[in-house]
Amino acid sequence: MLAPTETQYGLCCDADSEFAVSSVTSCKGKPHTEPMAVFVRSWLDAQAIIPQQSPQVERLVTTFWPGPLTVVLQSKRRAWSGILGTQGRIGLRCSSHIVIASMLTATGKFLTATSANPHGVTPSANSDQLINWFGDSVELFIFDSNLGDDSKPSTVVDCTGTEPQVIREGAISREAVLQSWRIGR
Repeated sequence: MLAPTETQYGLCCDADSEFAVSSVTSCKGKPHTEPMAVFVRSWLDAQAIIPQQSPQVERLVTTFWPGPLTVVLQSKRRAWSGILGTQGRIGLRCSSHIVIASMLTATGKFLTATSANPHGVTPSANSDQLINWFGDSVELFIFDSNLGDDSKPSTVVDCTGTEPQVIREGAISREAVLQSWRIGR
């Protein structure tokens, strides 16, 4: 499925289907060794697949979720094909876009999340470009006329250490992330 998030379009599928995850990876041309993030409905749902987190992590997530924040945390799962990164880490995101939120609620499953562009190519919100890239390999396209080409991706923050590490600054600034982390310290 190609669907909008609040930032960009994503290639999504059932995160627990090895076949679907492999298909998304192949469709994108992404190395199978690179992990994909997972959409969750809420922080409560995320806690089913991650160990207990510090108050700073919980505050960061509850400040910006649902929204354009992907947090990297340790996973309780030892193996999750195409999803887990090095050392059992997982990227989690809770989107505020109604399409993703509705899909998560309707299916009760975790969905993968990777930008809808060929690996190494700048993402696009142009429907003709997306169909050109994925028309033969994606079964469902959902377009949002409010999503612009200039939208920034989600901000990715590694929260596995004692201090947050902003891996990619996107729609949420580094300063906003650090400010949320430090409140109450």
